[in-house]
Amino acid sequence: MTSEFEGLVVKDQSGFYWVEHADGTIYTCQLRGRLKEEAQVSDLATIGDRVTVTPLANEAGIDAYRGIIENVQERHTSLSRAVRTTGKRGIGQAEREQVLIANLDQACFVFSAAQPTPNWKMLDRLLVTGESAYIENILIVINKIDLLDRESIEAQLVPYRAMNYEILYTSAMDGTGIDDLRAKLKDKISVLIGPSGVGKTSLLNG
Repeated sequence: MTSEFEGLVVKDQSGFYWVEHADGTIYTCQLRGRLKEEAQVSDLATIGDRVTVTPLANEAGIDAYRGIIENVQERHTSLSRAVRTTGKRGIGQAEREQVLIANLDQACFVFSAAQPTPNWKMLDRLLVTGESAYIENILIVINKIDLLDRESIEAQLVPYRAMNYEILYTSAMDGTGIDDLRAKLKDKISVLIGPSGVGKTSLLNG
């Protein structure tokens, strides 16, 4: 059996964690029992965490890489929210911390120039959240710039430029700014957050 290794959590769902090995292999993992107890109050492992994994021998007839997460390294940043508890998670407490992503290098707050109309109050809340989480790089992405005259949207962004936030205009439809966004995301752990319908998935697939 292969010895334990350090990897990066790239996906988590329903108590399972997909951990990427340095060679690109993805292991489907669960927490060691003692860690599950700690995870009742806050998410102990989430996307972006560096973890130590003990690989498991493949079960007969199952061609898959599996493992057990032994330890989770200390985070340098995390983006989280408080959620109401259900079942055994956070038992005895009204709320628990849900960590959305850990060890972020960058947060990209995505809004559209139109369809839907940008919600600047929501952007303000996201910026406060990002600053409170000590995320070093924050990027405002205005997608669907092909739907509106750039000068019109630029006028609304003056306060954010005055606070030295970097703003990138993109269009998943005609390709504007896609190469620049790809360069910003390269070799960084980033999160794209924004309202429904602004084109986050389209940008990632661009």
